[in-house]
Order: sequence, then C-alpha cells, then structure tokens
Amino acid sequence: MRFLRRDRAPLYFLHIPKTAGSSVTLWLRRQVGDDLACPVQLWDQLTRIERSQLQKYKLFYGHFGVDLAAFLGRDVQTVTMLRDPLSRTISHYRHVRRDPRHPLHHRVAQESFEEFVRNRQNWSMIENVQARYLVHTPIVFANYAARLDASETKVNRLSLLAEDARFLLDSRYVRERSLETIKRDMTVVGTTEQLPDFLRRVAKKFSLAPPEPEAVPFENVAPPSDSDLHPSSDTQQIVRELTQLDQELYEECRCQEEVYAFSQTWLRKSGPCGAV
Repeated sequence: MRFLRRDRAPLYFLHIPKTAGSSVTLWLRRQVGDDLACPVQLWDQLTRIERSQLQKYKLFYGHFGVDLAAFLGRDVQTVTMLRDPLSRTISHYRHVRRDPRHPLHHRVAQESFEEFVRNRQNWSMIENVQARYLVHTPIVFANYAARLDASETKVNRLSLLAEDARFLLDSRYVRERSLETIKRDMTVVGTTEQLPDFLRRVAKKFSLAPPEPEAVPFENVAPPSDSDLHPSSDTQQIVRELTQLDQELYEECRCQEEVYAFSQTWLRKSGPCGAV
C-alpha cells in the first residue's frame, strides 16, 4: 500500500453524513489496520488527540469536511461519496430520530418526516448538506485543541457548530467552491448507489486488496420499521428545492462514474497494445 509510506500523504475518507460511509470506514480500517487508523470521526473527539499521535496515522475518516488538512498541518488524499439528495435526507432524519446521543434527537424524535422537512430549524441538516461539506468551514478548529469543554451537556456541539457555520455560507459561494473541490481536489469520488465501483476505484488507486461483496457490511442503516416512509409529493418538492446544489454535484459525480466505466471498458476491449 503505497500511501502507507512515510513520505506519502495519509488517506482521508470524507464521510458526508448518511452516504453509506460507515460501511466504507469499516472496509478501510480492515485494509489498513487499527494501529494506523485514527479512531475518531467527529471534531469534538479529534481536537482532544495529541498532535504527536495524529502524525502517526495513515488513515482518517469522519465528518471533518475539507478542513482536515488545515487542522493536521499536512496534505491528505481525499476520497468521498455522494448520494441521491432525497434518499440522503430521509436517512439523515431516521438517524437523528433514533440516536439519543445526537444533540437534536429530542426535537426530531417528536416529528414526522413531513414536519421535519417543514421545520426551518432542521434545514441545516437538509439544505445542500453535501455541497456544504465540500467547502471550508469558517472555523479554526485548531483553536479548540486541548481546550474543548468535555461536559456531557456539550457533547458533539463542536461538530454541530461546524454544520451550522457552513449552513450560513452564501449558496453561490458554496456552488462555486464545491464544484471546484469535486473536480480538482478529490482523489476519488463516487456515489452510494455505485458503492462497489467506488470501492474498486479506491482499492486500485491506493493499492488495496479489491473488495469482496461480503467484506463491506452495511452499517448504521435504518431499521426495517422505517422502510415504509413515503414522503408526499409536496414534501419531496421542498427537499428538491433545498438540495438543488446537491443534485447538481450528484449528477456531476454520476457523469464522472460513467466516463470512468466507459474508459475501463474501452481499455479491456483494446488490450495491452491499444488495438481494438
């Protein structure tokens, strides 16, 4: 695995919430080994790890957006996945509703999906979340290192603050920067709907063992009792309006996947000498 060499930048899986990232994380950890993988996924946890220890890790994964490199003070090789915006929003709602550790659980647990979407207090969890994870947060996370209050009442509040800070950014700025990130800064980008293809591309890029289907269990998924959630057409339209940038990024990513798939098919047909 070339990226494990001391002179190579670590691999960073930018986990946008509810894009099947927990499954990818498990696969990557098994490939790299726990000793070389940073064990935390949230800013509230990362800021408590000693700098000397952070320098030893060759794999990072979590909800750090594109701010991880600045916090670490070194380059990272970033891979990420996008998901159909409506599906991602439904999954996000289910997660917050069933997880009592989430800071907004007590409010969302009382809401139907229709109410969740219409409640403007929840829009930071809906409005172009994926695009906003691909722009820099106007927070200097290093300022919280070794200073973060670990009180139970403030658990995960720094991560929530990061989402709120990105939510306040102008949508035109978010569109410009997120598209730039996808096209210029991502080593590999894929979609949840094409998870096996994404894993194969990551494996090829970083000289990892090709994934077997049984090696990627789906983790942190909604329970079967939620599978009958069918949003009304009005609710779906609200989500579409709130996630227009996410949809644009998702379509851009799907186009990249199709181009890559075509190129691989062409290479297989053309053979080693390039002749069809």
